Amino acid sequence: MATGFGAGFSPIMPGTVGTLVAFPVFYLAKLWLSPFGIAILAFLLFFAAIPICKSAEAYFERPDASQIVIDEIVAMLLVLSTLPAILPEYWIWQLIGFIAFRFFDIVKPFPIRYIDQHLSNALGIMLDDIIAAFYAILFLLLSEWLWQNIIL
Repeated sequence: MATGFGAGFSPIMPGTVGTLVAFPVFYLAKLWLSPFGIAILAFLLFFAAIPICKSAEAYFERPDASQIVIDEIVAMLLVLSTLPAILPEYWIWQLIGFIAFRFFDIVKPFPIRYIDQHLSNALGIMLDDIIAAFYAILFLLLSEWLWQNIIL
C-alpha cells in the first residue's frame, strides 16, 4: 500500500509515478461515490495511511523513503475530488491539477518545507503532501477565476 502498488519502486521520479496512481483510483471511486464522497475517502485514507507510512519507514529503514508514495496518491485524490465541484471535468484541468500538485510538492513553499524538515514522522509524510494539495486546489480556483473573468 505504501508504495502505491509498486509505483514507488520506479527508478525515475517515484513521487510523480506514484501520483499518477491517484487517477485510476479516482476513476474507480467515481463509479460509486460523488466528488464529495471521494473527498471523504481521501480524508479517511489520510488517517489510514499514517500507520502504513510508519510501517514502511521501519521496513525501508529510513524516514520518508522515496518508495513511500501513498502520501502523493491521497493528496492527488483530494485534488481530483475537488475538480468537478469547481471546474468543468475537462482533462486539461486534471493535467493542470497534477502539474500544480507536483510543483508545490517539489518546491515546498511555506509551511510545507518546514513540516517536511521538522515533522519527520509518518504524520509529517502525509501532512506536507496534503498542504501541497491545498495549494494546488487554490491555484486551480485562481486559474479558473482568471479564465472566466479576465481571459474570456
